[in-house]
Amino acid sequence: MAMKLGGEYVASRISIKHFETFAEEISLSKEGIKKRVIELTESTVRALEQMNIRNTVEKEIAELIKKRCTYLLTSSAMAK
Repeated sequence: MAMKLGGEYVASRISIKHFETFAEEISLSKEGIKKRVIELTESTVRALEQMNIRNTVEKEIAELIKKRCTYLLTSSAMAK
């Protein structure tokens, strides 16, 4: 990534804690940011599952996105 998010530059390492740190840095509610990240990741996974992806490259991209969304959801569950 070109910029860090909550102190992390590597996209695959970003967890819900980084979004909470980001919220503090920009004076927003940590719970509000956390709730929105969860909403967006869940809706992204649902949308990907409904798509009719046939191209191999598109499938790989979709799987990577699902994997990162799942990681964010898992990290948010662990942060409770």
